[in-house]
This record gives sequence, C-alpha cells and structure tokens, in this order.
Amino acid sequence: MMHERLTVETLGRDALDVRQLNREGLLAGDWVTVRQPFRWPSIVAMHIARYRVQLLLRGHSAPQNIQVSWTPCHFGGLRPWLHCPHCQRRVARLFRGLGGYFCRACLGNP
Repeated sequence: MMHERLTVETLGRDALDVRQLNREGLLAGDWVTVRQPFRWPSIVAMHIARYRVQLLLRGHSAPQNIQVSWTPCHFGGLRPWLHCPHCQRRVARLFRGLGGYFCRACLGNP
C-alpha cells in the first residue's frame, strides 16, 4: 500500500485560508458562526469575528483560538493575516496537523 507523501499540496486540501474567509465576508465585524463547513471536515464549527477565529475541532474538547491582524495595502484597503497559535507567526494559511491548525514552519515545513 502506497502512502501519500506529505507535501504542501496534500496539506493544502484542508488548509484554513484567511483570503477565502475575507472574500466570503466572514471577517466583516460581528461574530459569525459557521457550522460543519464542507471545505474543512475536521472542523465542527467556526466562530469568526474581525480579530479572532475560534475553531471547534472534531474530537477536541477545547476550542482553538486564532488571532487575526490587519495590515494596510499600498493602494488602500486592508489585508488580513492569521497568526499561528503555536509560534504567533503572521501567515495567510494555516494547515491541519498536530491536533489543530498551524503554520508550515510548526508542521516541519514539508
């Protein structure tokens, strides 16, 4: 039986992307709850606000809290960033592994 090699592409299938959350208007302001999102099968529910994402993961009793920060763009507007819950690095995508969602560096940079 062949095992799938751990690469960014295999991790990317279940990655949490802040750009996608922003495009869908989930980072607009007040708390929004998304229950059982199809894109992320390991997430039971997501509570999302402008500066925080809280994930309720399948098989975990405590939620995972992810900070969101915003930086200004050169031609106006703001760009959102997720902060890795382990190292607090500012990234656009967090990948599933180690019992939650973390940056590539914390997962061993495949």
